[in-house]
Amino acid sequence: MSQLKRGRACLALAWLTLAGAASAGELLIEQRVADDGALLVRYTPPEGVRELPLFDRSQTMAIVWGEMATPLDSCATITLKPRVTLQLNEGCTSATFRITPRVLSRRATYEPAFAIGPSAVMSYTGYYAAALPGHALRWRWVPGDGARAVVSGRVATQAVDRAITAEQVAFAAKDGGNTAAGWAALAANEYSFLGKAAQESLPGGVLIYDGKLDAARLEAVRSTLGSVTARLARAYGVMPADAWAVVASVSSAVRSTYHGDVTAGRMMSLRFNDTPPRDLTNALRQTRWFVSHEVTHWWDTGVFRTDMDRPWIHEGHADWMAGLLMLDAGQTDTATWRADMDTALNNCQLARRDRPAATLPTGFNATIPMPAATSRGCWSNRCARATRHRSTSPPACSAAARRPSTLRPSPAGLTAPRRAPCAACCWTRSKAGSARSSATGAMSSKPRS
Repeated sequence: MSQLKRGRACLALAWLTLAGAASAGELLIEQRVADDGALLVRYTPPEGVRELPLFDRSQTMAIVWGEMATPLDSCATITLKPRVTLQLNEGCTSATFRITPRVLSRRATYEPAFAIGPSAVMSYTGYYAAALPGHALRWRWVPGDGARAVVSGRVATQAVDRAITAEQVAFAAKDGGNTAAGWAALAANEYSFLGKAAQESLPGGVLIYDGKLDAARLEAVRSTLGSVTARLARAYGVMPADAWAVVASVSSAVRSTYHGDVTAGRMMSLRFNDTPPRDLTNALRQTRWFVSHEVTHWWDTGVFRTDMDRPWIHEGHADWMAGLLMLDAGQTDTATWRADMDTALNNCQLARRDRPAATLPTGFNATIPMPAATSRGCWSNRCARATRHRSTSPPACSAAARRPSTLRPSPAGLTAPRRAPCAACCWTRSKAGSARSSATGAMSSKPRS
């Protein structure tokens, strides 16, 4: 046996000795970080169960379990088709897998496992979940000596458990991942953090960051988190229900300047490209916009709930609010705000043409792309229809940050198109001329040539 394999075997044995055993009748999924920064995932199924079909049926699973994952011991094999399935060998009661951290940047959302510096990992539970009907599920995050686990926004230095009842597992198995409720039942829709990284407390939550993130952008993240959460709390009259955690990292695999996402449990990932910005002023402006956008999601997909099948609603709302928040804080000017809206409105018009927004294909993989600028334009377009109001200047943030009619108290969803007033969306002017409202309140806007 090679020294590397011997070391891995010893590590697996040590984990078996230190970690708690699974309770009878439940599947135990444990995660921890190895000394070299890899994510270790151990499965301990109920007695008599040797086959574990994983919950996620997406094509990305073949990359995660075919390229990033390797068995740490000789207790299991991985089958990739028709769905990823883990098979325990005879004589084994558990199996451990090593996941090599990597930014996939496939739509840059919900990354399976990516490094936060040399000794920490952020991972998404959906890629590791399994639903065994008739059995409960227990998640366990083991931080290790001197490390931390951050789950649902809360920081811990000891192991963190999350118990999923057999009834919740049965519901998820029947749902098959077809609805958000199925994923939520398994807690398969959350980021978690494990390992050692710089950390500082902020009002309401914690900021964890990679030491490679330059000081200027880190300060922009820090200050924007503080100001925007306070501003949105005043505007909406409510804060997220519990503690939150923001994890900022850098990677050459981030194709754009930055990308982030927010998951259940008030966990936020902010990923930056590792290339030093050439134009620092513009980079800081983009960072503030980026953070403001992501923080808004704590309200429009957290405290309140939008129609998750139409991402242009919450993505457009978040971008709209980011611009207004920066305008309110004096971090951008009216001319820049107008130029951004011109681009967004034109993008929306190019994408939807003459179709009403409510009839557009649903889902992130719809037939027309919905990048942020397009979403923002369709959001403002929808609001123009609702308000039948026009102005030559942007609305004040104090008026704009009210709860829009498309947001409902969580966990209710938007069940039908509504035309109620939208206080957040007044200004609809483009460089080509004032936007016109018809007798029905519809707005027309010609795309730039």
